Amino acid sequence: MCGRFNATFDGGVRKLYTSLKINKMVDRPINKHFVKATDTVAIVREKANSRVVENAIWWLLLDSTENGFKPSKYTSFNTRYDKLNTPNSAGYQAYRHSRCVIAVKGFGETEFINKKPVHYFDMQAEHGGLLLGGLSRD
Repeated sequence: MCGRFNATFDGGVRKLYTSLKINKMVDRPINKHFVKATDTVAIVREKANSRVVENAIWWLLLDSTENGFKPSKYTSFNTRYDKLNTPNSAGYQAYRHSRCVIAVKGFGETEFINKKPVHYFDMQAEHGGLLLGGLSRD
């Protein structure tokens, strides 16, 4: 399961944004090599027939606080595809009503042996970038 991605905003990722025909950039895209769960990410959503870039927390279930939102105690930064059709799962409603894409340069995986990290794999697109499908909430 991917728990990190590379959001470096280079020429290849810029081309992805151009190909998505973005109508409005509410927030500047994140330009960061090592983005982990609960960090801020730039998402592209369709709102009122217009594609919009907004920054969001990479965590689907958020608790409201007096200072904004914080990640809930329930892990929700990735959703299993086989749970998208389970009515009480975290991603069920979001999958049907508020999808997004995230333009990235690549992603990272960590290899564990005996629950200890032994190697970090940093996979990047050689040319351009990657679009990751995502779920969001209003």
